[in-house]
Amino acid sequence: MKWYRLAERKLQRKIFENVTPEVSRRLSAVRNRGNRSTEQVVRFRLVRAGLKGWTLHDKTVPGTPDFLFGKYRIAIFVDGCFWHGCAHCRAVNHKKNVGYWTTKIAGNRQRDQRTTSLLRSRGYIVIRIWEHGVRSNFWMKRLEKIVKSHNQG
Repeated sequence: MKWYRLAERKLQRKIFENVTPEVSRRLSAVRNRGNRSTEQVVRFRLVRAGLKGWTLHDKTVPGTPDFLFGKYRIAIFVDGCFWHGCAHCRAVNHKKNVGYWTTKIAGNRQRDQRTTSLLRSRGYIVIRIWEHGVRSNFWMKRLEKIVKSHNQG
């Protein structure tokens, strides 16, 4: 059996060998919300730009977007380079449990694609911001343009 199939089965059943209690403790402490270096930067930029009408982590929408502009049907996700396998940063360079991490990050990416497709099929505009791009003006200009066009129409 190929190593990645075995890792995939273990990932689904949550059975992992060679994981020290220290590593387990550290990973269990990782939370997916309120990250100061990414989500809060986006939040501050939205406030500074005067964009209103967004909510945080709306569970009524598939994928629980980090920011949701319900009125405009815009879902914004802030993807961490490590957890979502950014090709630009090459953040994934594991020395231990390579099979686990490869499977884990591939699963995250597949889930992201499914979520994006589902939201688009429901009429949402989906904006995904990479961790390394939160300070970029590209996504902000795109968002402002979308909101402005909705307000004029």
